Amino acid sequence: MRLVKLLRDPVTIALVAGGLVVFGILAMNWPVQLGDYDRWGFRIGCGTGFASSYDQATLADQQPPTPPQPQGGYADRCESAVVWRRTWASTVIVLGGGALVLLLGRDRRPVEADRIVDE
Repeated sequence: MRLVKLLRDPVTIALVAGGLVVFGILAMNWPVQLGDYDRWGFRIGCGTGFASSYDQATLADQQPPTPPQPQGGYADRCESAVVWRRTWASTVIVLGGGALVLLLGRDRRPVEADRIVDE
């Protein structure tokens, strides 16, 4: 019974929705990196969700492969990683923002059923 009241509380809904929006924006700002390293020992960075940068990945693709890591295609993998970050982070932002819009647009008059439950 208390959980239902808590889930109906506009303040709780606003805090959770606002937290989703903030988390999504922070996730878009976090650096996107591959799990691989270039030949100098640095992780291959791909930019952020806001601004992608495939310079290091392109440079790593142009270098001859080293024996422990004969892979390539770092620029393509960077592009995929950035698209994946943008996809899930923007989904989180839209869900949180949508909940806030629904919360702001709802009717604030108490419903008869809510009065009966509260009594």
